[in-house]
Order: sequence, then structure tokens, then C-alpha cells
Amino acid sequence: MVSLIRSGSRAIYITTSDRERLSDFLLTSFKSERVDSKKILDESTEYQTVVFFINRETPESSIFSISDSFLVYEEALAFTCELMSSESRDKILSIKSGPHMIIMRSVGDLDKVLKRIQDDFGGDIVPYENYLGELSSDYIFIGLTEKPLNRRIILSDLKPGYLRLDGDFGIIKRDLGMHALKYLNIGIGNKDWHEVEIRIYDKYGAYKLHYDRMMEVLEDLELGLVLGESWSKDYPKALLAVEIYRVRLLTFREPTRIKKLLFGLEYLPDGTRIVDYDLYFNNEKVDKLQYQIELIFMLNRSCTVL
Repeated sequence: MVSLIRSGSRAIYITTSDRERLSDFLLTSFKSERVDSKKILDESTEYQTVVFFINRETPESSIFSISDSFLVYEEALAFTCELMSSESRDKILSIKSGPHMIIMRSVGDLDKVLKRIQDDFGGDIVPYENYLGELSSDYIFIGLTEKPLNRRIILSDLKPGYLRLDGDFGIIKRDLGMHALKYLNIGIGNKDWHEVEIRIYDKYGAYKLHYDRMMEVLEDLELGLVLGESWSKDYPKALLAVEIYRVRLLTFREPTRIKKLLFGLEYLPDGTRIVDYDLYFNNEKVDKLQYQIELIFMLNRSCTVL
């Protein structure tokens, strides 16, 4: 439920003898679209390819300008193989893959995390422009974000400043993945993770519905790891047994934050309460009083505005 590392989209740089015809070929032969070069990395995802048509001062020069850019909805290796096997390959003067991008999720002090990765792997901390202006496929750029990685990550989601290093991409990504939890813990100040228990109560018996709703939110926000789940019984009064469903969650977020999220899931937009999610931490129930006060305040403010 917590993704801590993934690759970014791969950039391909092409010089061509016939820009218009090669552009038409890309747009008609591949699932692709022309996108503004300043926005294209915001539009791309991990398994897509960013294609730049470039102009160089000389064939050997590393200085270039971007004349056109495309987003291809296909992985870079498959796209390149198809392109170079096509009849349009004779319009290509040169083709180069850009650097690798690794995106890591962390929270808290991201400067401290990036500095620790630099201490472990070497490299230089550089601005984003260095990534776009780099033709060498030997470089690896590492960017940090606090956003969940199971969705599109745009530039504004990433911490300004990237770690640039060279080396074997597969080995570096593997080693980063092995130690990703260590870097996450550095960001939050090496605090302990919290094991909490969520108990679902529903007098109507729609446990699957409320379980699915809760899990969709926990997974979408990547808030932790589910350690186990089971049916059980609770005894709110003597000799009165109530069926509940228990979920044990290991999270790096504070239990009060998880409780606030669960409290919001208990209510429909019109204020109707449809389920009860109780949260236990260290065998003690996390109080919901402060969230009830917040809800009343928000409802009163809404009524005042109306």
C-alpha cells in the first residue's frame, strides 16, 4: 500500500532531415500527441515516452534547442524499436535516449533526505533545467516528492533540486528500493511507525461497502501497510455482542490524522452518519471529540454563508 520509488518517463531526442513528415508519421502511426515542451513532463507517466525534435549547432555539439515535442503512449524501448524498423527511419539523422529519472516518495525534511542519498551514492544537486538540457543517457536524476506515487506526478509536486549521478541505473534503483524505508524514516526524523487497529461497526451489515470505501482511500493516499484483518466481536454493554471487522494498519502518519480521515468517511455530504470507524492505538481508543467539534463548526459556517 506504500510505493516509495518508481521511474519517470524516458526522453528520446531526435534530429531529423524532414521534421514535418516525421511529425506526421509519429502522430498517425503511434498513439501520440503533440504537447508543449514546457508542459510535457507534467502530462507524461512512467510507461510513456517523451520525444523531442532538436536542432544542434553542429552534429557533435551538446548544445541544442527543442523544435517540437510529442508524448507517445508507449514504453521507450518498444517505441524506439518500432520507429527504427519503420520506413521513416531514413528521415532520422540521429536518435539518443535522455537520462533516467527516479522519483522517490518521502515526507518531512526532504532536504535532509536528498543530502543523505547524496552521501550514500554521490552526485551533484542540480536544478530541473539540467534534466531537460542533458543528452547523455549515462546520467540518473533522482527527484523527491511527498505525493503518492500511484498517480501522475507533475513538476510542482517535486522538490526543487535533483540529485544527478552517473552509474548503472538498474543497480542504483535496486539499492534505493532496498533502503527506501530508511530514507523515509530520515525525513520524518527517525520516528517510530504506528500500528493502529481500525474497527468497523455497521448496524445495517454493509461491511464490505464500508471496508472497500476505507481501503480505497488508504491505498490511494498510500498511508501504510495492512498487517492483518479479521472478524471479531465487541461488547459495548454487558452480554451484548456486536459484530465488527478489524483491520490492523502500520502507518508513518500520526494516529490522529488517520482518525480525522476515518471520521470524514463516516458521513455523507448531507451530514448523515452511515458507519462507525473506531481507531485504537496502544489499546486505547483515539478520541473523536475534536473532529465532531470541527464538523459542527464547518456545518454552522456553511449555514451562516447560506
